[in-house]
Parts: sequence; C-alpha cells; structure tokens
Amino acid sequence: MNLKRFLKQFVIDPNSSEGLRMRAEVMRETGDKEQDPQQKEKSYLYAEVLVAVAEENWPVWKNKEFIRENLRPK
Repeated sequence: MNLKRFLKQFVIDPNSSEGLRMRAEVMRETGDKEQDPQQKEKSYLYAEVLVAVAEENWPVWKNKEFIRENLRPK
C-alpha cells in the first residue's frame, strides 16, 4: 500500500469525492491481484462506479446514500 495514501485515509472522509477516488484506486489494485477473472471484473466495475459518483461532486451524505441504495447487496 502507498504510504502517502495510507496516511491520507485518516484525514479524508471515505465518502467524500477524494475518498471515493482513493477507494477506487484500492479496488483497482485489488483487482490486479485477483486470480478469479469474475472477481477481477467486479473490482474494476465497482471502482468505475465509485469514480463516476466522485465526479458528480455531491456532498458526502449524498455519496453515502447513493452507495447504500445502489451498491450494497440487499
């Protein structure tokens, strides 16, 4: 893990736009390490959605609400 990113995680809200971009970066790195092609694809797709949500520049509460409603298993 990148030390600079690790330290930024303590300061930045994970549901802010910058936090979502960092989470997407971690998901891509996780996908690179996966052996299962389906799991690899899932990681990349999840990361793409997080980046798309981050680009909307919504407030933290709206990002959190969107993720809860659309990305969490029911």
